Amino acid sequence: MIKEFGNTINSLGLKKGDSIFIHSDLTNFKFLDSDMWSLNEKIFQIILEIVGKQGAIMVPTFTYHNFSKKKIFDNKNTFSETGLFSELVRTKKDSLRSNHPIYSVSSYGEKSELFVRNNSLNSTGPGSPFERLFHFNAKLLHLNLELVTRCTYLHFIEEKSNVPYRYSKYFNYETIDQNSKKKSFIFENFVRKTETLKFPDYSKKLQHNLVINKITKKKVFKKNLITLTECQKLFKFVSTQMKKNKFILYEKSF
Repeated sequence: MIKEFGNTINSLGLKKGDSIFIHSDLTNFKFLDSDMWSLNEKIFQIILEIVGKQGAIMVPTFTYHNFSKKKIFDNKNTFSETGLFSELVRTKKDSLRSNHPIYSVSSYGEKSELFVRNNSLNSTGPGSPFERLFHFNAKLLHLNLELVTRCTYLHFIEEKSNVPYRYSKYFNYETIDQNSKKKSFIFENFVRKTETLKFPDYSKKLQHNLVINKITKKKVFKKNLITLTECQKLFKFVSTQMKKNKFILYEKSF
């Protein structure tokens, strides 16, 4: 069964040497292994077998609530708040992590330094790992999550498109970097102006358009949606749509 899962991902066009950013919800994959940590490890190994160590396996290791408790970001020890798979990648022996205290990214593989080292203090904009996703044309792999509503890379496109509903807000955060050096910086977060602007329950229209325009490839594995998207293709398509309607991601027009 786990081999069948690997064949499904492989058929989407994932290949040796690829750099991929993964958003996942593996709760519905428990039929592959009832132990969740073991399940996540099996999924990781299948993906690693396809892309090899020559690529990069990246995950969001965001820490939205960390500062209400410890008020400090520790690159090596602050746990990921974005799911078990992200925490598994973060804790891999050779994994590297970027230093943004809210929007950190962890990466495993030989290309990791291209994405998570020498970054700016921006969350998703210039100099961030998300700009590097565009620059090196990485791929976005979504496991049982809809791309439109669960895709941090879209914030990079929103910022480049100067959407009216987000703006840069700055915070002074204390950090302990990968070299155990304690420093304080002013970091940028690209935030929404209002919480009243929310995604529809399912962004069926835009998701459908991404598929029919061959921006996103999709497969269904045991009723679980799996999609693969090239970052540069997604950027070109969505930014073009945003020239006509800045609110296209919300399937609204103002």
